[in-house]
Amino acid sequence: MKLNLKSIVLISFLIVATSMNAQDNKHEFRANFGIGIDQHLRNVQERYINDYHLEPAGIFSLLDHGWQASGTLEYYYHINKHCAIGGSFGITEASCGGARFKNEDINFYSYFINYFFDPTSDFSFKSSSQYLMPAFKYSWIPREHFCLYSKAAVGIMHYKQDVTCDKMPFLERHENGIRLAYQFSPVGFEFGGERIRGFFELGYGKQGIYNAGILFYLNKQKR
Repeated sequence: MKLNLKSIVLISFLIVATSMNAQDNKHEFRANFGIGIDQHLRNVQERYINDYHLEPAGIFSLLDHGWQASGTLEYYYHINKHCAIGGSFGITEASCGGARFKNEDINFYSYFINYFFDPTSDFSFKSSSQYLMPAFKYSWIPREHFCLYSKAAVGIMHYKQDVTCDKMPFLERHENGIRLAYQFSPVGFEFGGERIRGFFELGYGKQGIYNAGILFYLNKQKR
């Protein structure tokens, strides 16, 4: 909780400070939403299924296999028309489809129905995080209404993971601590006006594989 409050204070201070200095003509603010994978949570679920001889809790749990949603606020200071430095603050939520103990005492037809359509679960797999990352952005093709760019960020996050089991609480697992956070987006597109644009990115990390949002330039410099 302390980390969350400190992160919010730092981001608020950064926004206020840069807004007061907007005459520098090089400020960019972003808000975005991403979809990715919590690979660590996925690995934990697979380990539970293998170690305790579990099965997925219905066919829909196979589709919910560690997917992670993220929301991020970013700021960049443009050194020149190609290079920008800044940072991002965001939160994530992730879950894996549940798992359950196998029932060996049912016939094939009942097993088929239970396996594919019964969502009952004995285990729940969830995670959340809050991250703060310094970032670097390089614009390959900067234009007035379009930009092709890449970006990279590395920082820290507060990561929390919970594996719960109602039937056997002693099998539960809980993580709560500070870990490395990163994001690498080799391909990003901006499109729209000179001051307000939409954008879309492909990458890997805390912000997700697919990432989209809106950005604002304050007194945007000429490209």
